[in-house]
This record gives sequence, structure tokens and C-alpha cells, in this order.
Amino acid sequence: MEFSVVKERRARATLEMTPVIRVCQRCGTEIPADAPEGGCPGCLLETALDAASRQMVFGRYTLTKVLGRGGMGIVWLAHDEELERDVALKFLPDLMIQDRAVFDQLKRETKRCLELTHPRIVRIYDFVHDERSGSISMEYIDGETLSNLRAEKERKVFEPYEIADWIGQLCDALDYAHTHAKVIHRDLKPANLMVNQSGDLKVTDFGIARSLVDSASRLTLEQSRSGTLIYMSPQQLSGDRGTHLDDIYSLGASIYELLTSKPPFYSGNIDRQICERIAPSMTERRKELDIEPALVPAIWEDTVAACLAKDPSRRPQSAAEIAQRLQLTPVQTRTRRVPGERSNRKALRIGCVATVSLLVVAGLYVGSLERHAKPLSQAPAIPEKSIAVLPFENRSEEKANAYFAEGIQDEILTRLSKIADLKVISRTSTQHYKSAPENLPEIAKQLGVAHILEGSVQKSGDAVRVNVQLIRAATDSHLWADTFDRKLTDIFSVESEIAKAVADQLKASLTGREEQAVNAKPTDNPDAYDAYLRGLAYILKTQITTASALGAR
Repeated sequence: MEFSVVKERRARATLEMTPVIRVCQRCGTEIPADAPEGGCPGCLLETALDAASRQMVFGRYTLTKVLGRGGMGIVWLAHDEELERDVALKFLPDLMIQDRAVFDQLKRETKRCLELTHPRIVRIYDFVHDERSGSISMEYIDGETLSNLRAEKERKVFEPYEIADWIGQLCDALDYAHTHAKVIHRDLKPANLMVNQSGDLKVTDFGIARSLVDSASRLTLEQSRSGTLIYMSPQQLSGDRGTHLDDIYSLGASIYELLTSKPPFYSGNIDRQICERIAPSMTERRKELDIEPALVPAIWEDTVAACLAKDPSRRPQSAAEIAQRLQLTPVQTRTRRVPGERSNRKALRIGCVATVSLLVVAGLYVGSLERHAKPLSQAPAIPEKSIAVLPFENRSEEKANAYFAEGIQDEILTRLSKIADLKVISRTSTQHYKSAPENLPEIAKQLGVAHILEGSVQKSGDAVRVNVQLIRAATDSHLWADTFDRKLTDIFSVESEIAKAVADQLKASLTGREEQAVNAKPTDNPDAYDAYLRGLAYILKTQITTASALGAR
């Protein structure tokens, strides 16, 4: 997708309008350069609190301590005396309170978001105000941001298996927000993703609209943009109307940073960010930064690259699709401990981070998809280009060769998953189905696919026979079947041929990069490959219920 010169100029003009940020010498709050002298939002908020506030009481809330300060206000840890629970109270800047139109709009949007309920999204409880002050009451999270947790790592990066659970939880939260709540975030980044003491991820900054009147939004929105540009889609930078595909782009940018320590475009050159077609692969970026091991699994590379596509139509069309591409199943999104416990527990003890350090208007966007985007289907039809690879039957005389059949199935599944045009169900979702099952249409319905690939493997000495058949589930009829009699040294070609044949039957298109990935030959040593399959089978059996299985791939 080519972006017009007009859009580029509009984006640059918007950035040029962004005020330079100053910092209050007294409290450290960021202040726009065009704010009047003495106009520090943090100091103004403190002096605006009446006698009751100075006594650490605001309405029914007892204020305990300041959790954070920012250009958008002060966040307090408070105790709700009526409901007997701790909350985070975000006090709004005076300028927002004084503008009645802005105040009323924010109040309406806050109350609307009371219905946004998901275990992975920070809850908004109430909009609390009196004649002089206004605040948002929200869920209090005792934890740390992924941005800070990454910085605590020795090499300043995570590995894919370390963040697999969190990304699965994030995809679940986004899918709920986009599909059911009709809400988009538009400021997704590691600093807005928190991990609590139990190791669960929580998405902050969902819930307050950025649809403020122009006269008031200049103070807040333009100021906040400067810190989040590197995660914005080209459409956001060009000022286009927001859609859920902006969140998909930002999700890809966030994963990229977590795995490389840098966002995809971090040079500060916005023209490059808008116009450059692709960012370096994560493996290339890790090599540039001397991060070992440099290699990022292809399944992560390809998925993140798709999320960062300049053309929104080429991105994954939902967060659920991202989880599927990364083979993140519900098993892998269960509660887990923070990786690197020693260093990360230290980070978690740093203090209670405000769940919305930039919540109120600081780059946050919540909008109705009925107003801003095409409605998302509530019950999408099963994609025609979808497939599940069931366990292959071991027909070798030696039952100990079961590992080989399992490995061949997994390798074919992995090669298919490299094709973005295909929906491929993860191994963890299919593994409990036995080989050669009886009711294929019912299995396909349970897995949400239109096609099933099943097969068998017979290994004898240095020879191997692989039988496969592709079945259309709706009619339980064969689309394609073949038998491959080869030497063990040629097994990679068999796996590639099967994957390409399936793609051809399902009319899936392959890019040049995808075709290279499908044809990849990881080693010329059959003994090394055999050892790899044995190790893979062991890991899949003993650790299939944890994200570590992903890291072993």
C-alpha cells in the first residue's frame, strides 16, 4: 500500500504542532512548552485539593500514597471505604476540570467503559468528582510493566517462550475488546502491559475516550503522541480514522521490542516509519545489538512481520488470528510465574505501579467500532483455507519409532504454519485426538477448520514411507492423497512436498519468503535430525502444558 505525499505532509505537520515538553523542577511532571508559567499539572492538582484532601480523604476514598505523576495528573493508591477495596485514583489536571465540555465527555466515556469487563483488562470502577476535583477510580494492580521487566533482564530482552503466555493473554483481551466490547486501544505498548504478582498480564489504558473537543485536546493528545509514535501504525501517523487493525500493528511492534529491546523503527525519523516498507527481522536486529542467541523462531518472525504490514488488509485480521499463528492455546495462556524470578520479583517489589500512568487521554483511544470501523463478525464462518494436522500413525514394526511419526507430523504442521494465507491449528489443540480417528467432520467442527490432514509413517532402517490424505471435513471426502517412499536423508523434501501440496489444494498463496521457509532444510546430517526428533518428542510429552514447549522449538 503506497501512502500519498499528502498524508506524509499531514503527518509531519501534525508532529510539528506537537509542543516541546518541559519538566517541572519541583515534582518532575511533564509540562507542554506552551503552558503558562506556574502551570504544572502536578503542582496545581496538589494545591487544588481542599482541606479534606490534605487530610488524605477524597469522598469515600482514603488516600494512602502517590503512585505516580505525569502530564495527565497524579495517581494515588486509595482505599474505598464503602466497598472495602484498594483502588488507583487518577486525579485529572485542572485544565480538564475547568473545560466543562471536556469534563462531561470524559465522564460519559468513563461510565460507558464500566461494562468493559475482562480478566486481562484493568477495570474502570467510577468517575468521582466534586466541585473542584475529578478523578477516575480503577482497579489497582500490584505489579510491573513489561517494559520495566524487560529492562530488568540481563540482556534486556525476553525470549519467545518467556512471553508466550502473556502474548496469549493479551490476544485474548484484545479479541474481547474488539469483537465484543467494540473498543479499540490505540496506545498499545509494553509500558501499558502490566504483570501482577501472580504472573498474569493486565492491559491498562482501556476505557477512556480520546474523542475530546479540539480546543482541549491540544493540551493532552499532542503532548502524549510524542512518546508513542514508534508503536503507531502508518494510518495513525497519517491521521486516518482508527480501527482495530491499528492495535494489531501496535501489538506486533510491542512483541518486536520485547524480543529485541528496540521497537521496529526507533531512529526518530517519522518519514522512515511511515514510508519504509519493512523493518529488519528480529533476528537481524538481535545480531546488530549482539544479543545471543540471535535466532528468533520463524513462526514469531513471520507473525510479527505480518502485524507490521503497512497495508492493513495484509495484517492478521484479529488478535485471535495472531494467537493461532503463534500456536498459543488456552493451555499456554494459564497463570504463570514471571520469568527470571530473582530479577523480576525485585522489579515487582519496586512498588505499586499505577494501572494508568497515562490512562486519561494520554494516547488512549476508545471508540465504537460501529462508528469508526466495519462491524466485526460475532460468529465468523469457518475459513476455507483452514486445516488441522492430526497425529500421524506409527506403522513401524518397532513401536519405539513413535517419536519419528510424531516428529514428521509436527514438522509438516510447522511448515504449513509459515504460510500466512492458511489457518493452521496448533499441535497442542490436536494432539489429544488419536491417529486415524473415526468422526472427522465432528473433529473439524470442534477445531473450527474446513480440512483435516492425517497420515502414517513407517520407518525401517534408512528407509521411510509416509502416507498422507487431505480430507474436506464437510463432506468427509478426499481432496488429495499420496505415498512417499524415500531415504531418511530425503525426509525434509517429503515434508516440504506435503506442505506445498496441501497449500496448492487449498489454493493458498505463498510469498517468496514463505516458500523458502517451507523448503528449508535445517541439517544434512540424518543422525542429528533423528536426535532432534527424539528430543522434540520428549519435550512435547513432558512439557506440552507449559510455554516452555514453544521455546524448545
